Amino acid sequence: MAFASALRRKLCTSLDQLPLSTMPSSTWLKCINHCFLATPRVWQVVLALLVCVVSKLALTPSDYPHVSLGWDKLNHFAAFAALALAAWLGFRTARQHQWISLLCLLIYGGAIEIVQLYVPGRSSEWFDLLADAIGISLGGLIASALVRQR
Repeated sequence: MAFASALRRKLCTSLDQLPLSTMPSSTWLKCINHCFLATPRVWQVVLALLVCVVSKLALTPSDYPHVSLGWDKLNHFAAFAALALAAWLGFRTARQHQWISLLCLLIYGGAIEIVQLYVPGRSSEWFDLLADAIGISLGGLIASALVRQR
C-alpha cells in the first residue's frame, strides 16, 4: 500500500508542475516517458494485475455482468494491447524476455479460448485469437516506440 501511495504522489507531483494547456505534444511525450517508464517493476505488477482481471473477465460465465466495449473483438484487442504494453515495458531491460512475454501472451490467449469451451455461455473463436494477436502486436509496437523515444 505504501508503494502505491508513493507512486501516486510521484505521478501527481510530476503532473501538477506542468503547464498543461500550453504544453506542446513533444513535451507530453516526455512527460509520459518520465512518469510511466520509470521502473520495470511497476509494469510487472501492472501486468500481473491485468492478467488477473482479464482471466476473471474471460472465464466468468456470460450471464454475469461484465465490462464490455460493445464488440467482443474490440474487448480482446484492447485487453491484449494493454497486456502487451505492460509486458514490453516490464521486461524492457532484457530484449529476449520482451519477445518471450509477447509469445506467452499469445499462448495465454489461446488457452483462454480453449477453456472458454467449457465455460457456460462462452464460446471459442479463431477470430478472438486473431484479435488477441493484433492487440499484442499493437501494444508491443506502442511500448517499443515509447522506449525508443526515451
